[in-house]
This record gives sequence, C-alpha cells and structure tokens, in this order.
Amino acid sequence: METVSLEHQIQSVQRHIAFLKREQTELLHDLHLEILRLQKHCSELTRDLEIKELEARQQGRVGSPPGGWAALGGRRGPVSPGVPGVPRPSGAGG
Repeated sequence: METVSLEHQIQSVQRHIAFLKREQTELLHDLHLEILRLQKHCSELTRDLEIKELEARQQGRVGSPPGGWAALGGRRGPVSPGVPGVPRPSGAGG
C-alpha cells in the first residue's frame, strides 16, 4: 500500500516538473519576444531623435545650454560667456 502511494507521489511530482518546464519555456520565449520588441522600439526612437537633431541643426536651432535652461534662470537663448548682461551656465568658470 505504501509503495503505491509513493509511486503516485513520484508521478505527481514528475507531472508538476513537466508543467513547470513548459511554463518556464513559454515565459522565456515571451520574454525574448518582449526584449526584441523593446530593442526595435528603442532603435526607432533613437532614429527619430537623430533625425530631429539633424533637422534642428540644419535649421540653425541650437540645443539647450549646458546645465539646461534652469541654469539661465529660465531665460532661453544662446549662452555667451564673457558678454556682459548675458548669464553664464552654472559651473562655468570666470
């Protein structure tokens, strides 16, 4: 009687192990697909950003100054260190 119970337990554990292996395989497959999707999305965003930066440069627009616009007290415009009346970005020497 005890042998039958033990055999049932072994079979049950084996079924559970097989189930977990299938679940793990499916999960790893889904994770791989998600990684590929995110890599593609990242590449698309990088390409879009590069295109926008190129367009901005071609139109003569400048990017944000070092330290961001907040370093200029919220004023927007090119940074001209050494010119009186024009704020310098924080951390600039002089």
